[in-house]
Amino acid sequence: MGRILISRDVDLPLSFRTGLNILADAGIQIRSGTKLLTRYAVLAVDEAALDEAIEKLAAAGIKAQKDIS
Repeated sequence: MGRILISRDVDLPLSFRTGLNILADAGIQIRSGTKLLTRYAVLAVDEAALDEAIEKLAAAGIKAQKDIS
C-alpha cells in the first residue's frame, strides 16, 4: 500500500474531499489508513496506483507527495 500526503493548504478539508473524489472518479480505490489530520491529510492507495494517483491530484492543483516513511 502506498500513502500520499496532502500538505496543509488554504482549505485542507476541501483538498482532502476533492482528492477523494478525483481518485474515486479515476477508479483508484482508497484503502484503510486514509485520514484527515490537522496539518495534513493521508490518502492510502494501492502501490501500483500511487504514481497515477499523484498525477491526477497534481493535475487538479492539489499539492500531493509520496510518503517515504
